[in-house]
Amino acid sequence: MRLKINRLTFSFALILPDLVDKLLLWTIGTTGRDWAHNVFFVALVGVPFLVTRKFPLAESMWLGGLIHLVLDIPEVPWFFPFVSYDFPFPEYRGFWEYFIIGLTQPLTLGTELGGLTCMVWLIVKYRLFSRPGLTGFLKNTSAIKIETVN
Repeated sequence: MRLKINRLTFSFALILPDLVDKLLLWTIGTTGRDWAHNVFFVALVGVPFLVTRKFPLAESMWLGGLIHLVLDIPEVPWFFPFVSYDFPFPEYRGFWEYFIIGLTQPLTLGTELGGLTCMVWLIVKYRLFSRPGLTGFLKNTSAIKIETVN
């Protein structure tokens, strides 16, 4: 089986759940992990590309969204809103409080530094220092081969 992954769409899908849920957290006061941090949202965001027969874009959205959910384990409301979850989410008053509190938690700090390290590694490895280099990298569609072992 081969997946054709569009890097730009995949990159967008990796951050989309946080873009949606953190915006809701800072504006109307949700938990920050509910409406976009579930399998229904991930499936839904790929459907427009599926309907328009742009399969690599749909696959990219689904893979990016699922990877985001896996990286947010253990506090992922997989089947929200159909299943109720009771995660111990603290009350935040805004972006900066969220940011400062996040930096004082070792797990959050570790995952954020890990993500930053991966980003720096990608920039150096693929020489993404210029706008043409970055846009060329993101526009590329790469194939991922998935093999089953018997």
